[in-house]
Amino acid sequence: MRKNKLAYLAFLPLVGIVYALTFFKLSISEDTLFYAMPAAQLITLAGILFFFVLCFRTMSSYIKLRTDTVILLLIIFALGLFLRTVIPPQVHRILYDEDIYLNIGQTISTNGKACLCDFGTPDNCIYCIDNKEPSGWPSLLSVFFKLFGAKEQIAFTLSILLNSFSVILVFLIAYLLYHKESIALYSALVLSLLRTHIEWSSTVSADAVSMFFNCLAILALLIYLRKQNWKTLGFFIFSVVYASQIRPESFLIFMLAGILLLLHARKIYTELFTPRLLIFLVILLLLIFPNVMHLKNASNEDWGAGEKENGEKFGTKYIAYNLKTNLSYFVENNRFSLIFTILALVGLALSLRYYLGNTAFMLSWELLYFTIFILFYAGSFNYGMDVRFAINLFPPVSIFCGVSLAKLESMISSFRSSRKAYITVAIKLIIIVTIALLVLPQLKEMPKREISAYDSMLSHDFAIQQVNTLPKDSMFITHVPSMILINGGNAFQANLYHKNEFVKQIFSNYTHVYWYEGFWCMHDPHQRDNICSYLKKNYVLYPVASITNEVNPNRYNYTLYRIFEK
Repeated sequence: MRKNKLAYLAFLPLVGIVYALTFFKLSISEDTLFYAMPAAQLITLAGILFFFVLCFRTMSSYIKLRTDTVILLLIIFALGLFLRTVIPPQVHRILYDEDIYLNIGQTISTNGKACLCDFGTPDNCIYCIDNKEPSGWPSLLSVFFKLFGAKEQIAFTLSILLNSFSVILVFLIAYLLYHKESIALYSALVLSLLRTHIEWSSTVSADAVSMFFNCLAILALLIYLRKQNWKTLGFFIFSVVYASQIRPESFLIFMLAGILLLLHARKIYTELFTPRLLIFLVILLLLIFPNVMHLKNASNEDWGAGEKENGEKFGTKYIAYNLKTNLSYFVENNRFSLIFTILALVGLALSLRYYLGNTAFMLSWELLYFTIFILFYAGSFNYGMDVRFAINLFPPVSIFCGVSLAKLESMISSFRSSRKAYITVAIKLIIIVTIALLVLPQLKEMPKREISAYDSMLSHDFAIQQVNTLPKDSMFITHVPSMILINGGNAFQANLYHKNEFVKQIFSNYTHVYWYEGFWCMHDPHQRDNICSYLKKNYVLYPVASITNEVNPNRYNYTLYRIFEK
């Protein structure tokens, strides 16, 4: 047995060395990665589903709930689903990133490639390029696009459903951590009422989806810690692999899982010497390898940190401002209710007193994601649409609130004269209704457009209107082909105007060719002075439709032209 242990312990660093050497030395073509990434991610999704089914009985044995708790949880879930469906408008809040996610999902479903289409039709991408973001979210979208067609509404519906189910996941995590139904129930309630989560659930951004898969991975790990077998290990491994591929910072899930494993090291010590761990470790490394190579290639991108920041994406110079603005988010009583901030702080104090190990884990969760963004040049919750970066902080915040509200319930219950079950249910209902009534007024006003994004959204919406009114065999020359393709049009990237073989193909194959002088022609001097002016000088243009931004003092005019060769 001792020899076996030594052999296993020697094998682990060997695997790491081989992986590291492969990572630094191996060169994989971009086109190969386009195919490898979605293939690995779709295998991972299938693995999650497979092991979830296998683990369901095990999960059920550790999660035994009273009937009244199940009913109240379903009510909270229904409330969360209702709020996410009805209150926020279903719009793109980060333009044009959400169109990119949709188009990559579309390209995976039609061509099997995780790339951004720059020239093609809704059914076939002729030419595509790499996108710096991980493609976990587009890969999931591609499954539903394959089943139901590539439509924006499919993505909105999927996003709302997934993010509503995050309420259930937070309930289960809180229950397995604290073993108290009341804490779990109130944790779910708080998440269901968080304004920023509600607002971003009705977009097709990857941020709230990232939180969903983080919660799924942590839930899978908690189940594995209670019952170590190949089924629960498989569920955890496949879940954590997928969770690591939604956003660039998603790799933090490995650190978070590692912290939880260290806190329960005694439970899993013998597991270190089992063949199944080594097998699943190799599977994990293989499945994340395409994404790791992709992120390695994307690390050279400036991610928007241009001349203003000297290309420095991360640095201590951003801490002071980001720390101030990100902390103020939790006390401003606007985007985040001050009630929840107070409850979370009280819950943290209570948790430190009674649940030290759980508190260490929850604080680690909070601090990992809080720290990564205060070091990021665009990590302020007040920077554009980057309030979405707060979303991965919400599970621990919600659970600390749950601890606080459960203590409140206990204090109220201590004054009751009767111990009958319906009294307990009544107290829970009173607390749930009271919290909901206190918070719901803050959810009434969710603007469709933030002022800072009005120009880009106006340009986007106007382009979509034109796609739906012009002939189906039209070809749109635009700086954002993704928004045209996902809405059923054919599109060509304006930046490819120098590729003569593509230009000839467009004018010979399409009777109706249009150029959209949109957002980038107005706001990007490089585009305006080069590509946009080139098209105006070298082609015959006839205006078809236009719209003016009356809100912006510059009164930017977005125009669709019919374009002909001279």
